[in-house]
Amino acid sequence: MRNQIQNVEKKSSPFGKGGRGDFDFSTCVTRRQNPPNPLFKGEFAHLAWQNSFVVTLGTLLRCCLAIVALVSALSCGAGQGRSAKLKDAIFHFNEGLRWGRVQDVLKHIDPEAEAHFFEMHGEFGKNIQMTGWEITRTEADMNRGIAQVGVKITWYRLDQMEVCDTLLVQYWEEKDRRWVMTREEYQSGTPF
Repeated sequence: MRNQIQNVEKKSSPFGKGGRGDFDFSTCVTRRQNPPNPLFKGEFAHLAWQNSFVVTLGTLLRCCLAIVALVSALSCGAGQGRSAKLKDAIFHFNEGLRWGRVQDVLKHIDPEAEAHFFEMHGEFGKNIQMTGWEITRTEADMNRGIAQVGVKITWYRLDQMEVCDTLLVQYWEEKDRRWVMTREEYQSGTPF
């Protein structure tokens, strides 16, 4: 029994002396001394090993290219992230106003502008029902963190049932990495 174990230890392993972790890839690449592949036997066994090694390098190359593409996309999109945050804030503010979700609306109002907002939109959800809204224009200066947004609001009074349109200008400012509405002014159309 002891002789059999010694014979097994003396046999050369294609993976080096210490097992799979100590395999020397330089012998396969430079000298073309490929380890035997149990799946492929005969004269094409060395090709099977070389092809699997090439696929591994190809996969590694593809992963590296994907990482480079991801990093470059993230670095180029840094300015667009601020623009996307502005669009999200405008959307959530006006959708919250339309559906009466006060918590969504208040998140996007500057605390100094809350009194003016409640004065202007006090009847919303009570006597005034908003049916829709759309952005008519947007002027943003991302370097200064300010924006002016024209919004058309479609609404009706519950006691009159006549659909009206009102054009407003919303003034937005970026504070602490989030966009808040600092002021809202009536521009044209039927006043609330």
